[in-house]
Amino acid sequence: MKNRMLLVCIVFFSLIGSRATASTIVNIDAYAADNDGSVFLALDAGTYTVTPFDNTGDGGFMSWSAWASGDRWLNSYKIFDGNTLIASAGDGIRHSTMGAAFDAASAVTFTLGARTTLTFNFGDFPDTDNRGGMSFKVAPVPEPGTMILLGCGLMGLAGLGRNRLRK
Repeated sequence: MKNRMLLVCIVFFSLIGSRATASTIVNIDAYAADNDGSVFLALDAGTYTVTPFDNTGDGGFMSWSAWASGDRWLNSYKIFDGNTLIASAGDGIRHSTMGAAFDAASAVTFTLGARTTLTFNFGDFPDTDNRGGMSFKVAPVPEPGTMILLGCGLMGLAGLGRNRLRK
């Protein structure tokens, strides 16, 4: 009975520790039909990492061009809370290919104090001559307490397995 109760606690803490790993995909179309191509995302309080990724196979993007010719590609993006800039990234280089711009793209990390609806965009208006876009994974950064719970749960499972092998 004691071992079963311990096992239930270990599984519970392991599940709690692993729940904060889901990511959200954001696709910004540089030639969007609306005013500025912005994408809105509501996030709870916490720390998040935004990482560009190649989502071209799933209808997403890897880089964007501010010119109709599409011969110069960018990797810059901005994240706003209303009119306040929360984070931005980009190397400021006009790359010759989409792939080169994507390879030089960088991730950003930021912290929100409360539930907030963020705006993701390129800051290039008007956008009628833009091409391409960028795709991002927005993922919560696990807090230290969550990682401690996950670690304790995994250590408990390892100890339980070790005890069963001794019997």
